[in-house]
Amino acid sequence: MPTEDVVEKVCTIFRELRDGMTLDGKQKLKTTSGVLSTAEAISLLANSMALAGSFGSGTISEYDLAAALQGAVIKDEEKDGMAWKEYLENIMKKRGGAWSDLYRECKELNS
Repeated sequence: MPTEDVVEKVCTIFRELRDGMTLDGKQKLKTTSGVLSTAEAISLLANSMALAGSFGSGTISEYDLAAALQGAVIKDEEKDGMAWKEYLENIMKKRGGAWSDLYRECKELNS
């Protein structure tokens, strides 16, 4: 089962990228070409659980989540890749704290 923290991060990322703005309304973002629907969020969490269960400790790690996010967010390499990179650097990195490990894993996979 994904933790509340994992679900909250996925929902936040999807909503912000879909809406083109941070939840607090303070920063505009580039949107992605994908829909980033609720069904995709559920699928992403299921994929993360499968990765964690098959190759990890059974608990969704930041790496598992980052790998699933990479596949869900980037559909069009050029457009989505740029939007995701900007999101990582301008939003996720600046959140720090609970987002730091996820940022590091996403950045490493995005390199």
